[in-house]
Amino acid sequence: MATFTLTPKAVNWLGDPCWIEVEETTLINGAGEPQQDNLSAYFEIKQGGQFLCEFMAPYDLATRKADLDLSGLAVCYPEPPADGSMGTASSGILDHPAVFINIEHKNMYGTPASKQAPGLSIGSYTMIYGSTPYWWGIGASGKDVLLHSYHTMDGFVAIKEIRKNQPEYIYIYSHNGASVTIDVELLYMDNTSDNVSLGTVAMGTRKVAWINVGWNARSMDTHVDPAKDLNSYVVRVTLNGTVHTISYQLDDHDTEYDQYLMYENGIGGCEVIRCSGRHQIGVKGKKDEINYARVRGRSFREGFRLYENARGAEVWKMNTGYQNRHYIRHLQQLFLASHVWYIDMIRETFHSVTIMESEATLVDMQEDLQSFEFTMVFDDRPSLNTFNI
Repeated sequence: MATFTLTPKAVNWLGDPCWIEVEETTLINGAGEPQQDNLSAYFEIKQGGQFLCEFMAPYDLATRKADLDLSGLAVCYPEPPADGSMGTASSGILDHPAVFINIEHKNMYGTPASKQAPGLSIGSYTMIYGSTPYWWGIGASGKDVLLHSYHTMDGFVAIKEIRKNQPEYIYIYSHNGASVTIDVELLYMDNTSDNVSLGTVAMGTRKVAWINVGWNARSMDTHVDPAKDLNSYVVRVTLNGTVHTISYQLDDHDTEYDQYLMYENGIGGCEVIRCSGRHQIGVKGKKDEINYARVRGRSFREGFRLYENARGAEVWKMNTGYQNRHYIRHLQQLFLASHVWYIDMIRETFHSVTIMESEATLVDMQEDLQSFEFTMVFDDRPSLNTFNI
């Protein structure tokens, strides 16, 4: 009989080792002798029920174990919400951030070696891109998870400041596809509160879903008591009886300078960052030069050089504007994120960008007002005239 273990107890394909280990307790005796010729372990991996690949690994006769590293096996990457969702009470289900696999184990032995039947079905395991430090949703009893973590270094809840016009997306993983309920608690300066229900949102089984909970997108002004001053508000997401919360501070001063980015946050979701500081917009271009021969008939009007393979990009120097030190420190993931998008609020589209810096000073402990600067380059600018037409 074979027993199965998974170490660590989460499937991840981000480069961290992900060892499948099987111990054979019947076909290898205590002296380390196999009872069958050419004994080895056979693994068959299926993704979403479809055959993905197969592996064969020899048993270590001293330990009676065979192991296999599955890291880097499947394609899984973060993904932004749908274009056009910035100002609407919308939601959606994503295909690429989460995948699940079935692992089947059999033994192979004999001359020639053939697969033993029946095999040991190990079940389905879920992986979410970037979630390995926090993810425990493996096997048939995986948990529903809100893929955000706004906390201070001391473990307390950190309040995120947002504008009324700001799109604000939350990412949720649902293991069984059950709907979630969304509600908001409005907290006033006189220590009173109002509760507002935003209804239910459909989930996909073993999928990551996004929900826009932006202030204007959800028409929250219509729910605020005009006779009171709003202090902050809390978004509550209820998944299978478990309540997850995110706290916000509303800054009712939308400006024409506000720019928004979305970045992969390192625990399976994507988050929006507002940049309200001073911005500079520049360009960079490059082209290859070929010299023509100065033959008869070639004039200075036509030129003696040919330029080809012209490429360029817009280069934006961004500043976050002043934020509290807990949130500024939270934004360190921006420099580690594998994917970052600029949110074009006019055209309501997401544009892939690259953050150029590899380091930045996030918090000055002698300064109460915190901000930081970075430079981003657009990835999709074959012509410099294509953006602002």
